[in-house]
Amino acid sequence: MFGYAKCERKLTLDWQRGEGFLKLGRTKLPDLIEFRLVESVNFNECETECFKNCSCAAYTHSNTSGAGNGCIMWFGDLIDIREQSRTLMGQDIFMRVPTSELGMCTF
Repeated sequence: MFGYAKCERKLTLDWQRGEGFLKLGRTKLPDLIEFRLVESVNFNECETECFKNCSCAAYTHSNTSGAGNGCIMWFGDLIDIREQSRTLMGQDIFMRVPTSELGMCTF
């Protein structure tokens, strides 16, 4: 049976104290409720774009093959995000967390 890991923020985000992005692999992406598709940037620029907006909670490639330009950025709560089993396809997502929590949540 596949187990679910739970990862919750313990601290509120405060971009004055420093933040980073935690990579979550093989992930079922969050619902597309509060999001923005940015096609004008390459994936390496997505992190910078997300950092520019303190409401940006996470980002990922807009092209699931990892090729080409664009990314999807989420704002607000990340709803219905979870690790996929080894038999199901998932995608890497980069979730914004305080620097003090980087490396503390593993799947």
